[in-house]
Amino acid sequence: MTLEKYEKDSRVTYISRQKGLPDAKHERHFKAVPEGFEFRPVVVFEPRSGLAGLFDRLLVKRAVAGALRKSIENLEAVFGQQRSRA
Repeated sequence: MTLEKYEKDSRVTYISRQKGLPDAKHERHFKAVPEGFEFRPVVVFEPRSGLAGLFDRLLVKRAVAGALRKSIENLEAVFGQQRSRA
């Protein structure tokens, strides 16, 4: 991973590179709200050409979406438990 931009308490942008996958640009947005914070993850990648691009458009796209959903579920579980203890 290569950090591109860091905006304290607001946003982090980085590029991930993994063998066999397209490079992906990640953004993590944070916003303070009365209940705590809002979190919005973004992942963008350009499918490669040829058969690799088919793999990217079908499988990588679904895997990224699933990973983002799981991240949100995990955060909600952790922060939901903390609120219930307070």
